[in-house]
Formats: sequence, structure tokens, C-alpha cells
Amino acid sequence: MSMSAVAKMAARNAQANESIDQDFRRIPLHKLRSGNVIKFPIHAHDGTLLLAEASEITDRILEILEQRGHSTVLVHRMETAASASLEPLGTLTDVPATRIGTAIGRHNRATRKLDYELGEQISAAKKREESPFIKEIPRPGIIAYSETLTTEIFTKQESFITTLRSSVQQMAQSGLDGHHQVQGVIGDYLKFLVEDIDLFTSIASTPNVCNYPHRHSLHTAMLSLAMGVHAGLSEESLHSLALGAMLHDIGMLRIPRSIWMSKQQILPHQQLTMMAHPIYSVEMLLNADGISPEVKYIVYQVHERRNGKGYPRRVPGEMIHPLAKIVGVADSYAALLSDRPFRPGVQPYKAVEHIIQGVKEGFFEPHVVRLLLQTVSLYPVGSYVLLSDGRLAKVLRTNSENYSRPIVRCWPLRTTPSDNSGEILSLLQVPELAVVAAVPSPLVG
Repeated sequence: MSMSAVAKMAARNAQANESIDQDFRRIPLHKLRSGNVIKFPIHAHDGTLLLAEASEITDRILEILEQRGHSTVLVHRMETAASASLEPLGTLTDVPATRIGTAIGRHNRATRKLDYELGEQISAAKKREESPFIKEIPRPGIIAYSETLTTEIFTKQESFITTLRSSVQQMAQSGLDGHHQVQGVIGDYLKFLVEDIDLFTSIASTPNVCNYPHRHSLHTAMLSLAMGVHAGLSEESLHSLALGAMLHDIGMLRIPRSIWMSKQQILPHQQLTMMAHPIYSVEMLLNADGISPEVKYIVYQVHERRNGKGYPRRVPGEMIHPLAKIVGVADSYAALLSDRPFRPGVQPYKAVEHIIQGVKEGFFEPHVVRLLLQTVSLYPVGSYVLLSDGRLAKVLRTNSENYSRPIVRCWPLRTTPSDNSGEILSLLQVPELAVVAAVPSPLVG
């Protein structure tokens, strides 16, 4: 082979490896879950193809890869296997500026009805006495997550996405009551939440851009449910909260895909088009039977803000339904964590910091952001921190008594992090230790 041919081959390999570096993330081999059918190929560090797209991961395949010395592999950033690793994918530390809303003049019969009844509905919501779904949230203690429960939730999550997609398409295409299909999903979510709210929150906090907007809506619903439980909502209100979160972006299906999947920052006229999607969402629910007014207010007002700088109506905080405020914070947090075509996801601590700053700037209600902190903690569940003794740790569970001293799994110095190793401790019980910094996941960078 001539030198020029060798040079060309080397250039092609370098270009291929550069593409892999951009689109793939490194995760430990043991994070791959047997039984998953992958949508994208899996590579070794040098770019060698290990598993082709549409392959099923089996115990035997994992055993062979381990025997060949592949302790970590490269998995596509949009692959569900990466999410199943419970690793926060966000790396961005410079958080995008908060989007200021514009009042949208478009009206339909559904929005006029909601505007007319708004004051009465908000007043009724404030007066309603809730019977809490659970009076005291079960705390699992200083223990690891159950592998069995983790697998069950992830398996259900993929089927839930299929259910939600078909339901939304049914409503969009025929106006039929497709939402009935997702009611059972909410019951399963509540069961998982009661079994282990921290695991539930950790899974909710590892969203990705794949299957947008359906996957994003489910992650928003999960976070909303956890926040709603902390708020002491009844089971009926939790169902409305979750259903509203699941349906809040259905109007996006009437927005050109080229806008919301653009790899560039959208232009001002495109932003105006995007901001009309809550109106389309409400319109799509107009003839759906069995959907409560609370659900419609959530999809209508999820992007409204306390300081009147939201959309589509720019109404002030006192004119925003209480359940819409909860979903609004959950949606903002989930959106920050998610990769978008035009930017990577935000590092979890920076996302929480941004939400807290949103309180100071008047975008969010302080009591609603406290619900988020009770749910994810200041150093969010699933994210990584550096301890004062120099050790790396992963946040496993919240400590409701102190947001800055969570329950963590930590590893000896110069040790590769693994969910199968490390010491689990509560920083509340070890006063000589403290978190000194939030750090990106070392496994997906």
C-alpha cells in the first residue's frame, strides 16, 4: 500500500473517531442492561465496532466483551442504554439565559373558556383541603438502589413512551380521547415513587433528546409527581398533575419539526411560533372527555411565570394555577438537564443553581422551588461531588434536614467509580466531611 493510501486511510479513521468522540459517551460495561435492543452501534475506545445497531444485549455478549478487556464502551448519547446507566449526561456549566415570553394573541374556544374561568379555578384550588397521598414519605435509609426495581422502572419507562406517543398521536390526528391510555401509567409511577423516591427521582433526572417531546414529558411528569408528594397533594391532584405534565407539550406536534429540532439557536420569528404551542395543546384537548380543568390549566400555563414574563399570555403569578407552577419548575429543570440539538445538557448542580436564581429574578415561586430542592437536593440525586477529603462521591439520596449534606456513595482516591463498590454514608452523620464542589460525571465525559 502506498504512503498516500495509508495517509488517506489514517485521515478517514481520524475523521470517524472524531465523529465517535462527538456523538458517543463512555460508560462502564456493567451499565449496559441485558435484554435492551440498542438503536445505535456500540464502539470500543479506538472506534472498533462492538455491537451493530438493532442488536440485543445479552448476558453472553456482556461476558465476551468483559473477557476481551472492554471494561468501558462508547454508547451513543441518544441511546437509552446511556440513560439506563443512571449517569447525569449534562456537561454544560454556562447556563443559557432564561427565555422571556411574548404574549400570543391567538385564541380559540378552549382558551377563551379557560381565561373566563381562571380566577374561579385558582380560588377553588387555594381553598381545597387536600388529603395527602402519603402523609410521610418512606425513606429507604443509607442503602443502595435495588437493581430489580431499577430494571423494572427502566423497562416500564420504554413501554410508557410508546403508550404516550400513540395516545398523543391519536388525539392529534382524530381528536379521540387517547389520554385514557396513560392513566394506568400514573398509577405505576406512584407505586414506584413510594417504593423508592430517590431512585425514582434519579431516573427522572437522566433525560435525553431521544423521542422528544414524549420522553421529556414523562420525565417532567416524574419530577412533578415527586414534588407533588412533597407538597402533600391528594392522589386525585397527583393524577391531574402527572397527566397535565405528560400532555403539556402535545401542541409541539403542530410546530414544524425543523424548528424544535434545529441545531442552531432559533430565530425570533421561530420563537414566536414555538410560544404558541400551549394554545395548540389546549385546543387538542377541547373535545376530550374526562380531562379535568386542572389538567387543561397545566398545559395552558406551564410556561407562564410569576413575574409575568412567561407565555402564551404573560399573566402574573397570582393568575397561574398552583399545579401549573409545579409542572413549570419540573419542566424547566428537566429541560436544562436534557441534551438539545443546539446545546448539550446542563450539569445538574448548575441547573438547580439556575432555578434558584430564577426565584431571585421573579420567574418562580419560592415555595415551589423548595419542593424541587426537597426532591432533588442542592447537589442533585444522581450527580457527582468532590468531598473535602479529596474523594469523589455520587449523590444517592436527599437529606431533607439539610440540602447540602446528602447521602452519597464515595470511592477511595484514584479509584474508578462503580455502583458495585464504594462506601455509602450520610454527610449528616459525618460532620468532618463536606461537599466542596459539584463535578461532571466521570463516566460519560
